[in-house]
Amino acid sequence: MHPTTRRWICRSAFVVFCLLPTSLVLARIVARKLPGYTRRMEVLLSNELDMKVSVDDLWHPRPGVTVAEGVVITDPESGTVFSQLDRVRLTFPAGKCRLELGETELNGERLTQIYHRMHRRLQRRPGPDQVSFKLNGSKIKLLTDQKEYRLTDLDLQYEPGQEETGVSIDFRVADFKMAEKTRIRWKRKHDATPPFTRVQCYTHGSALPCHLLAGFLPEIRRLGEDCTINGFVSADFHQAEGWQAEGEFVLAQVDMDRLVTDVFTQQLSGKASIGVHRLVVCANRLLICSGEFHMQQGTISRSLLENAVQHISIRSPQTLKSLEGESVRFESLDFGFRVDGNGFQLSGRSAEPAVGAILFVRPGVVFHEPMGNRPLPLVNLIRMLVPYQQFWVPATRETELLWLRLPRMSNARSGDWTSR
Repeated sequence: MHPTTRRWICRSAFVVFCLLPTSLVLARIVARKLPGYTRRMEVLLSNELDMKVSVDDLWHPRPGVTVAEGVVITDPESGTVFSQLDRVRLTFPAGKCRLELGETELNGERLTQIYHRMHRRLQRRPGPDQVSFKLNGSKIKLLTDQKEYRLTDLDLQYEPGQEETGVSIDFRVADFKMAEKTRIRWKRKHDATPPFTRVQCYTHGSALPCHLLAGFLPEIRRLGEDCTINGFVSADFHQAEGWQAEGEFVLAQVDMDRLVTDVFTQQLSGKASIGVHRLVVCANRLLICSGEFHMQQGTISRSLLENAVQHISIRSPQTLKSLEGESVRFESLDFGFRVDGNGFQLSGRSAEPAVGAILFVRPGVVFHEPMGNRPLPLVNLIRMLVPYQQFWVPATRETELLWLRLPRMSNARSGDWTSR
């Protein structure tokens, strides 16, 4: 071969196999270091999460691995910070995305907003190019106004599909004895008519702080900061019909001040345990709820006790005149309950000092279950908690439409109209 030809071949091979690949790699490195590349990744993540995502730095330690540092997720409208992550490591094994979280902080006061935005994202039927991903984290802090929860061994899986899209979250809570992880499953049934969302929670015999479920049910905050749940709950959300739910669980450390005293004009103070044996909800309305109520060392207002005697017929050999003061301290409050379409029913659970005892104030002052233990109208329960006033209206379907839309008068201050 002529020397000129050999030189031409060697030069061409050098350009094609050495200079050109090196230039492409250098160009790719430079492009990824430019601010525009990071901004494009922020826009992509923001569209996927339906939240605003900002990243301080983005780099690739090796092919197929991406590391994002200084990640902040905020509400695109108000600018409220939902989450802050010091580092996120992304890999793509077997065509799937895997994320490993560094130290992470979640805004516990914004769980409801996070849930609604995730639910809107879940309602979209995924495209054919949508990939599943798995997320792992071991140092996650959930910050609230009063407490800090540390989540460990977090595993989150997202599986998109044309028939259904599923999200499962398994985790433990530090400082809580949890033999097994709590699991929350979240599915969107795209092929159902009409489509609906199913949410299920299994605690597997361990106590879970109720505040962690406030995103799904904000009213659960009324149970108090220390309240825990142990059991199973399954709920379906239909756009037209609302929630359909069933469950069996135990609520411990329920703050009765938050649940009763802060809501009604009556007082019931102390920490209680509520075991729900059966719960059925249909179209956002309670159908069946049965279980047991246990409370030790508490305080009840005299007016609430008088209303209980008058409206739900609890019995005592002694008269209320033997009790002094506006508040009465008691030793125990134990009863079984059932609420359904027939009304509500109470049964005493205490065996001491007498079978059928509901409220044990002190030796010689005991209140027993109603005579005959027959179901009572639900309106009696309302009258016990809310004293009678001139503003009572019939509890019928005909009045419900107006009552849900008109301003409501506060019972605590007669004549003061407030919208709630």
